[in-house]
Amino acid sequence: MTTSPSEDFVTGQGAGWRAGYLAGVMAERRRAKGGGGGSNPRSPLLDSLMEDWSGLFEAEVLPRMGPTSRAVLAQVNRAGRDAVRLSPSDLACAGRTVGVKLKLMDFVGSVARLAWARENGCPWVAPTFALIAHRGDLVTLQWGRENGCPWSAGACRAASFGGHMDMVQWLIATGADVNYTSPRDGTTAVYVAAYQGHLDVVGLLIDAGADINTANTDTGATPLDAAAQQGHTDVVTRLVAAGADVNTSLTDIGTTPLHVAARNGQTDVVALLLSAPGVDVNRADTLDDATPLFAAAQEGHVEVVERLLAAPGMTVNLATNIGATPLYIAAQNRHVEVVERLIAAPGVDVNLAHVTGATPLFVAAQIGHTDVAAQLTAAPGVDVNQARTDTGATPLFAAAQNGHADVVERLLAAPGVDVNHARLTGTTPLSTALAFGHADVVQKLRAAGATEPHG
Repeated sequence: MTTSPSEDFVTGQGAGWRAGYLAGVMAERRRAKGGGGGSNPRSPLLDSLMEDWSGLFEAEVLPRMGPTSRAVLAQVNRAGRDAVRLSPSDLACAGRTVGVKLKLMDFVGSVARLAWARENGCPWVAPTFALIAHRGDLVTLQWGRENGCPWSAGACRAASFGGHMDMVQWLIATGADVNYTSPRDGTTAVYVAAYQGHLDVVGLLIDAGADINTANTDTGATPLDAAAQQGHTDVVTRLVAAGADVNTSLTDIGTTPLHVAARNGQTDVVALLLSAPGVDVNRADTLDDATPLFAAAQEGHVEVVERLLAAPGMTVNLATNIGATPLYIAAQNRHVEVVERLIAAPGVDVNLAHVTGATPLFVAAQIGHTDVAAQLTAAPGVDVNQARTDTGATPLFAAAQNGHADVVERLLAAPGVDVNHARLTGTTPLSTALAFGHADVVQKLRAAGATEPHG
């Protein structure tokens, strides 16, 4: 995309454009003086200048800069790159000296650069103060304050996001509001610091009286949620020790920090939360009644499942609003190790069914998860003939219909399997295997004594 002089005058990313632009300016000057005609004049001098834009820069740009501007340029980059980055969509300044729009964020990194921007018409407003705080240069922030830059209520939050410890300390000592909430989403300094994993800043804010339970107004997420999601174990430890509410739930889906950590496989965070006083290990969310154990089983986080199963008061059979237990969802998603841990859990009911009547064994057989089916058929108390309530189909029927020969073999080896159990419509595993042309399944069923279907 072609950039106009008013949009980009001195930027390292536009070196080729600058050379062409400045060369064009020089050509126009020569035309005005009668020294060269035609629409595309060329000369050895012009070719040389276009190849070496730095010469043009020295000849055309530097003479227009005062001593302060040159000093700033040298500090930014000795090659002159990125001294002034400009964009029409960014914060505009009057630009009394250069007559162009300036991008303020490129000038808050040092006193000299900020002073230059201020001298050339950049707005001196509260967001400027917050922007300096976000960048983390305390000396520049102090200079801005001393020279009349308006105080920003969000400065402490901005500095906390970047983890700028010395700046947060100075801001608190200067009277910053540690509980300022962003008008966009209600997040506080301690929330953004927790999300970013800035332990020292979190501790400093807590000691300064920050409210550690103020939640994101969009989702209801607290600082503890944010730290748990990101796996910042040390921050979670600090927040829990400070009395963070471990059972506060997100307003949109009702998940707690334990849900968040379990779903994201944050084993150490889960362990910390389980040790917190009053934590509810069986708390169901409001979206589908899923527990932390269900969330971990669904995602296949073996170590998290182990931690949760060992927690006092854990109820292993709690199901979602459609009847899916942790074992059911683990079987469906073929999380073999999770299935193994759940089968071995005290009190587990391997036959608890989905609202359709499908058991964990049924769903594994239907999808063709042979390894999961093998574990379930060997589980104490499993009913290999338990059928769906809506169709009457058994696990054997489901496996035969879908041509999962290995699963059929596993089921046929299970004690008490009924090879001729018919669906509500009267079709059997053998008749459906014949109908779908699964020859290998037909062979195994016949060998197991399946009755031939009658027309």
